[in-house]
Amino acid sequence: MLKLKNFLKENKVSFIFFFIISLTYLLVFISFNLEKFPIIYGFLISFFIFLAYFLYKYFNQTESTFVEISKNPSQREKIILDELENINKKYKDLLLAYNEIEGDLRDFYGLWIHEIKTPIAENKLILADNQPDLDLLKKNNKRIEDYLNILLGFIRYNSKTNDYIFKEVRIEPIVKEIIREKSYDFISKKISLGVGDLGFMTVSDEKWLGFIIGQLLNNALKYTPEAGKIKVYFEKNFLIIEDNGIGIKTSDLPRIFEMGYTGENGRKLGSSTGLGLYLVKSIGKDLNLDIKIESEEGKFTKIMISFPKLTKL
Repeated sequence: MLKLKNFLKENKVSFIFFFIISLTYLLVFISFNLEKFPIIYGFLISFFIFLAYFLYKYFNQTESTFVEISKNPSQREKIILDELENINKKYKDLLLAYNEIEGDLRDFYGLWIHEIKTPIAENKLILADNQPDLDLLKKNNKRIEDYLNILLGFIRYNSKTNDYIFKEVRIEPIVKEIIREKSYDFISKKISLGVGDLGFMTVSDEKWLGFIIGQLLNNALKYTPEAGKIKVYFEKNFLIIEDNGIGIKTSDLPRIFEMGYTGENGRKLGSSTGLGLYLVKSIGKDLNLDIKIESEEGKFTKIMISFPKLTKL
């Protein structure tokens, strides 16, 4: 231990220099509001390179001592060796977790690119026609817009710089604004809308709660046929979005929130990415929302959102 203390004292300037460089690195990257995970990941890599260098330098200088410690380590030396082993294990676990995130990113972007190509290709064919079908063009543009909203939602959700802002929010204005934004879809498909008493307040992130409700309402519009009906109302502290559309097969219900899973009806329509509900469930978990689906094929679908705290206005 005396040699270790002497070694640390001799290299004190180098340790201080590394600390200043690392602090500068972190402050510069954080000031640009970049994702925290790559910043921390880069910092850990540089830290372990620095640590490996000094460990090599130390053990190279005290090789005979290290051999002796390895053969017959004291209690304190065992603690140091155990800590080094734990650090190495945590570093490997971090790399494994990062690789899994990379895999999710690849899967998501692969699915998204595959889905958005279809309406773009269709629009090219429509525009090449002497008498383009403007209604179909609008429909495809709406699909592209929906895919872009999902992509933006995914990017924001996976951005480690994003922080949820929890505050008291009124549910009625959020729902009515989303309905206003989607008024063209209701009108073009002649879908009637029933809105119950939404005079409730909860504690949540307003932006992300709006994203969830928007995606769920978008799904209801997508799977409700022309002249169908959609209802938005509260029942037993659940916010419910109900439609009388094509419904969901019982065998598909357990997997409906999985990334990329579209189900049989989604494949029939050919406009489902299997990404919207995946984001809804993931973000809902962060917001402490319990989201459930009840459905009967060919009859109805009810999506229910349970809030941890709900106040009647």
